[in-house]
Amino acid sequence: MKLGIILVHGYSGSSQNLQPLADILIQKFGADSVNNLSLPGHQEEKIPGFDEDRFAKAIHDSFAAYQNEGRTIIIIGHSTGGSLALSTLKKFSVIPELLILLAVPQKIDRSYFERWKSHRSGKAALSMVDVALMVKFINKAGQIRLDEKFPVLILQGENDQLVLQNEASSWLGNFQMMPRMVIIPQVDHDIFHSVNRQTALDIIQRAITDIVINADKDPKALDSIITVEPDLKNFFQKVPFSQAHILLSPSGQRVMGSQPESSQIVNHDPIIANIEITTYCNLNCQFCARSLLNKHNQHMSFGLFRNILALLPNTYKIVLVGLGEPLLHPEISEFIQYAKSTGKKVGMVTNAMLLSADISYRLLTAGLDSIVFSIDGYDAAVSSRVRQGTDFQKIITNIKEFIKIAKSMPKPFLRPVSKAVFSAVSIDTVSHLKDLVDTVSDLGVNVLMLSDINFKTNLEHTLWQNVDENIEAMVRKGITYAFSKNLPVLSVHGLEEFGLEKRYHDFLMIPPGQLYQRSATHRWCFSPWQTLPVDVEGKITLCDCQPDFVVGHLLKDSFSEIWNGAPMQEYRQAMYSKNPPEACKICPRF
Repeated sequence: MKLGIILVHGYSGSSQNLQPLADILIQKFGADSVNNLSLPGHQEEKIPGFDEDRFAKAIHDSFAAYQNEGRTIIIIGHSTGGSLALSTLKKFSVIPELLILLAVPQKIDRSYFERWKSHRSGKAALSMVDVALMVKFINKAGQIRLDEKFPVLILQGENDQLVLQNEASSWLGNFQMMPRMVIIPQVDHDIFHSVNRQTALDIIQRAITDIVINADKDPKALDSIITVEPDLKNFFQKVPFSQAHILLSPSGQRVMGSQPESSQIVNHDPIIANIEITTYCNLNCQFCARSLLNKHNQHMSFGLFRNILALLPNTYKIVLVGLGEPLLHPEISEFIQYAKSTGKKVGMVTNAMLLSADISYRLLTAGLDSIVFSIDGYDAAVSSRVRQGTDFQKIITNIKEFIKIAKSMPKPFLRPVSKAVFSAVSIDTVSHLKDLVDTVSDLGVNVLMLSDINFKTNLEHTLWQNVDENIEAMVRKGITYAFSKNLPVLSVHGLEEFGLEKRYHDFLMIPPGQLYQRSATHRWCFSPWQTLPVDVEGKITLCDCQPDFVVGHLLKDSFSEIWNGAPMQEYRQAMYSKNPPEACKICPRF
């Protein structure tokens, strides 16, 4: 694929404002693919008079030249340059493959005057006539509605003192496809000369790369994966350039019967994000990593959640999970609803203590796709011992009520919701495994997933370190009993798989001994190749099983530096070595 990338600077700026971006794009895609356009008259020291038609013609001429060469065209407009790009598209009825708007004002009112004065301080003055023409043009361009569907990326600096960050959202109604909007911390109006410019450069470069790698996607492979995971069809309509990432992911490869790649550098984005929206919790569980990290209690803001999703455009599945109880977040239904509006599949993990009828209805109305209930005991006594603070009967009542409500939702909201129980089995609870099966089989959930407990601090309580003939027999009898009651019991190897609801047979805990076994070398886990754990502040950890291993911050580091940085590369390599990291050899998922 040959690209034609047109960069359009603002009226009172110059092509030098976009030169750092041009340099990066030339390095990546070649000099003939990038035109850092200098608007007519801007080659001189003095800014020319504002001439909408003259500027639009220059942009269109560049567009037409690339079009004649058969190139796929991307237009990037900064400030007034974004308004000029929009106006040109409308005037000449041309459509790019991607439009990127950088700090573009949609409407200028009186509140701008002082900010404009400060922005122009120490620079050459513009005539009042030209300023008036520019303002009139910007406000006219802000009303443009384009009928054709094409992707739009909106980038806005958090510290922009001219075009304020909340103005970015005013563009969302101008396009047929929902724009992707990213607010970048430590970036002002002059984006590519700001402290955090690397993040902005990386976002743009990756967005354009998505177009390139999707050019070679296999339609038959897409059909195959949609057959297994039907919700991907809606996701691809919302985010068309995500298709290659899904196909290249380990889960995508396994659906198609291929062996996932195990390279240190990963050329696809993560397809799953496990997001910790709160660190508040209403239980004190015996084996939880929460007790080790001593995190202070806080909720994730809606703005941060929205920005995280924007920074992970190709992530298909969002799971609300972490070291807190998601239902304690007062905006959880709003989080789910927003994630669904971007085409993502949304799941959550909960202890169900707060799952009232009202909350159940709100979650289902918001579009929740799957829910996992954490239950480690079969009765009040056992549950209270391993999960202090548990009201066992309340949990059981809440789960049954949720399932009842899910079946009786009004038509617009009546849809399949995957319901599972996850239980971490230890030497303290394994003797009650058959009783747990009785409890779970009466709930009406789809499946029971079992795991031995994890983490080095819990080793003395694991089945793995204590297995004997007695434990083997209890595990075998408990799982066999579940199958006799038509309750599928799955291993944790299916946690990240596509279409799990249709592929239970691939991940049944057969033989039952899987529950207490470990592998000394890599067999199953591909989390560092496809899953991104995001904590309540936006920090990224290596994997869910190592919440103390921070590899970057999504809002402070560029995504490329995180996803393919030295820590991730080294760990991926170590996982395939003859002597994998200790944390992996301990982990039931490895």
